[in-house]
Parts: sequence; C-alpha cells; structure tokens
Amino acid sequence: MKKYFTLAALAIVCNTQAQTVTSSIQHDGLTREFIRHVPSIYDAEQPTPLVLVLHGLGDNMQNMSQVGFHQVSDTANFIVLTPQALMDDLTQATAWNSGAGTLGIGPNLDIDDVGFLSALIDSTAADYNIDMDRIYVTGFSNGGFMTNRLACELNDRISAFASVAGTIGGNITCNPGRAVPICHFHGTSDSNVGYDGSFFGGSVTDWLSFWKTNNQCGPEEDYRHLANSFNNGFTVETYFYSDNGAPDSRVLHYKVNGADHIWLGPQNDVFYTFEIWRFFNNYPLRPNATGISQVSAPELSIYPNPTNGNSILTLDAKRAVESVTLTDLRGRSVLQLEGNSTGRYDLFTSTLETGIYNITVVMADGAVSTSRLVRE
Repeated sequence: MKKYFTLAALAIVCNTQAQTVTSSIQHDGLTREFIRHVPSIYDAEQPTPLVLVLHGLGDNMQNMSQVGFHQVSDTANFIVLTPQALMDDLTQATAWNSGAGTLGIGPNLDIDDVGFLSALIDSTAADYNIDMDRIYVTGFSNGGFMTNRLACELNDRISAFASVAGTIGGNITCNPGRAVPICHFHGTSDSNVGYDGSFFGGSVTDWLSFWKTNNQCGPEEDYRHLANSFNNGFTVETYFYSDNGAPDSRVLHYKVNGADHIWLGPQNDVFYTFEIWRFFNNYPLRPNATGISQVSAPELSIYPNPTNGNSILTLDAKRAVESVTLTDLRGRSVLQLEGNSTGRYDLFTSTLETGIYNITVVMADGAVSTSRLVRE
C-alpha cells in the first residue's frame, strides 16, 4: 500500500526547544523502535495528552513523523509517539499485525503489536507525566487498520481513534465492549484500499455500519459539504452520528471525493492532521475526568470564504460569544476579539497575509467551534 503525502508545502516552523528523539524498548524478545516528540511547552507538573501515529505498509516512522503532528503538538501541548512496524517475511515490507487480510492470510500475524503499543504507552508514562485519560491513536493505510484493531482491543487504555485509508481487517473479530469515539478519512478513488472494500478489509460503508451499531448511534445527525476552497480535484463531505449526543458514541466520517491513497496536508479543503487533533481533543477516556466541555459545537457562518484583502469578512455564530481567536498554521495568534452578545462580527481582512487560518470561537455557554479561513 504505497503512501502519498502532500505536506511539502507545510509552512510550520518547528520550535528548536522541542525534543525529538529516536529510541527503543524491548517487547516480546524484540527490539522495537519509535520516535518520540516532546513539545517545548511540556510541563512535568501537568498531565499531558499522548498521541500515537502509525505508518502504512512498507513505510517507516521517519516518513510518518512528517505529517504535522509534531508541529501541532508544539502549540496544542501533547506528546507524539511514532513507532516502527517490523518487516513481514511474506510481503517483504514493514507492516503492523493489524488484522488486514482474509482467511488467515495477512502480514505479521505472529507479531504482538497490540502488546507492543500498550507497553510503549507504559514506558512513556514512566518517564513523562501522561494524562492517562487522554491517550489517542491514528494511522494511515495499514496503520489505519491497526488503529481500528486497537479500537477493538485496547479501548480500555486509549480514548479515541482516527483511521486514514484503513478500515477493519478481515482477519479479526471485533468486540469493543464499549462505545468508542472514532473518526475515519477515506478517498473515493483510493486504488490501494478501495472505498468499496479490498483484500485487506471491508468497505467504508461496512466500517460505518459496524461502528454505528457498536456505538448505538441514531440516524445521521449532521451532514456537511465543505467549501471547495482549493482547485485540486477533491471535494469533502462529512457525516456525523451519535447516540443523542453521548460523547463516547460519536462516529465521524470524512468522505474525500476524487482522492486516492493519500494523507491530505494544509493546502486542501481538509488538513487531516489538524482535524484529527480537533476530534481527539473532545474525548477523555472518562468524560468527567478532565473537565473538557462536551457541549456540541454550534453552527458558525463565515463568509465570504475564501476571502481577499478587499472583502469584509462576516462571522456569525447567532448566539452570544465569549471570544474569537484567529491563528495561522504555525499556531500563532494573529487576531483576538472580545465577547459579543449577538455573535456577529464584520472584519476587515486587508491586514491578513495570504494563507490559511484557523478561527476558534468560544461561546458564552462553553461550546467551542473551530473553522478554517482561506485568505487569497
């Protein structure tokens, strides 16, 4: 499963004080390697979230560490682990024992990767102040299949999951035992792991059906067709389901029309890395453990978007607002606005440089909404 990235244009500057090291642990008689990134703002006195990022078939941890989580963590304050899968004798490619395949045929079926990743969490928690209620995992392709296996088998330790271009493998039986917050990204033109299914596992429709049933979701709660802000041949639809808003039951799917086997970067209508962290940030393992607001995000209108220097940008939340923050992709605040009882703002954009910005609106009732703005 060849992997493609579109992050060459990712204009995020790494903080030189952050620590990125390659290390290893022993598990099941094998030396297992990983890359650990600790942001410069890490405070040993404060419990810190942990994100595991899993590469695809035939790939490696060095490539996967370039998808942007290090840079996001430098402002969002979480530790990133990017582990390395082992070489599979059958395929002669690095692979996780993810359950991908069928009829007992698949890569590295004798490797205890679930145990390795659990041990890696323990090892990291022994050295750092990890918030054990806020551990998350994401992965691409074979790593996406592994993410789903962990959602089935390690959800007592991991809070939420996001898979990219990888569904549930045909070699595992999944019995999660609880409702699991889960998100999935998939291109409809994926030629390696087909949207309608492949040798490795079921279709995206099967994936949605399984998790909606497991989480006891009701009918579709929210459907959106994202603004087509980039002329790259992709359009993005999002589908959201839950059990009457119960946090653990939420299932979110990003359907990327026209996309192949790819992890989309910031020069697209959806930047996978950013959206994955935004999803994770809503879900502690025990909802009452961290005080994170579980209020559903409201509708937020921003127009025109894209905008230009001659436009007046209107932001309308249609409810009382506590604050508005505009940040660039380096995580730097470029604009902060005070509360507004109506929730409407009319802003001049002539002072904004060309680029992509994230707008975070905190409502007076505690709900938070984040949207993207393109300044042409």
